[in-house]
Amino acid sequence: MLENNLKVLSFNAPATVKAGESADVRLVMKNYGKLNASNYKVKISAGDMILVDKEFSDRLESMNEKLSKLRCQQQSLHSCRRSKSEGWR
Repeated sequence: MLENNLKVLSFNAPATVKAGESADVRLVMKNYGKLNASNYKVKISAGDMILVDKEFSDRLESMNEKLSKLRCQQQSLHSCRRSKSEGWR
């Protein structure tokens, strides 16, 4: 088992977003590493387009999963922030 080993298990976003609107994106991440993770970065791209480029400061314990709900702007989908349901703005 590696000390650091994070994986995105699922990524859900709408197929299309109208110009100027935002979209809700859901990520499920799992820490397969021996060590707890904090201050980690998730980057998801499709070809040359970056869909998510987000740093997380909260703790993800070893062998645990985490659901993150992000709100992304259509113009730059990588400018995401956590939804209010997770306590972020």
